[in-house]
Amino acid sequence: MEPQFAITHIVNDREISSRIYLQLCDLQFAITLGIGEEKTMILFNKVIEVMKKIESVKYHKDNLLRIVQEELGKRQNMSELNICVELDLTTGIERELEAFILQGKSCLDVLVKILHPVLGILLHSYGDSGEEVLKVLENNLPNMEKKRAEPLKEIINNHRSWISKRLKTDRDTIAHYRSVVSSGFIKQPCAINTESNHIPPILEDGTPCCDLVCILYSNLLTLCEDFIPLLLSIKFPSFISIYTIPEDQQDKEYPRKFGVQNDSTSDDSF
Repeated sequence: MEPQFAITHIVNDREISSRIYLQLCDLQFAITLGIGEEKTMILFNKVIEVMKKIESVKYHKDNLLRIVQEELGKRQNMSELNICVELDLTTGIERELEAFILQGKSCLDVLVKILHPVLGILLHSYGDSGEEVLKVLENNLPNMEKKRAEPLKEIINNHRSWISKRLKTDRDTIAHYRSVVSSGFIKQPCAINTESNHIPPILEDGTPCCDLVCILYSNLLTLCEDFIPLLLSIKFPSFISIYTIPEDQQDKEYPRKFGVQNDSTSDDSF
């Protein structure tokens, strides 16, 4: 007799679990009708890999924010005052930012692996900003599926700008040329030591590192949250369609954005 098992814990973050895994479970019936049970199981395994990558990105975001708060607390308690600007590049904030960016690009490259069980298309990379995915959606689908792919193509296009700048250009610079360049932790000249005299690292373009990781993480999670269901909807049976659940009707504790409905009757949803 084969042992029975159930997955009870995939990642530690509830938001990732809800917006990615529980959302996938909501769509499981429709996608199984579209691609069959065997490919659906492969799909679930691929999505779990995406979730683990998202959590790795979050790990480095949280580490960076933690270091900033610890440094601010430590520096505010310093008694000595300074008469010149002091720069500290040894806090580890830049290293966490580099790891964050590298894991972010890796997450996108893992994300496109779900095209294989769904569409039978194998991609090794998301591309510079999604152009590889857009190309296969335009050139490798029959007309009906190409029409269903339009919402996914729109999502990919909406995210191209930040991906190109941060997860392509910045990632290539870090991986091949040089480390992140930042101001370091700045201590301004002061007569009285206060928190306002200490400025966390700022990048060359003027973006604070803290702000950047929060914005990019939100963008990445939202992209994955939208990408997976919209990709799956391409293979739904013709009588099933995907729809966006109004925000005020989404589960507050376990939010999911998408639902499916049976177009052969009316608006009855599964």
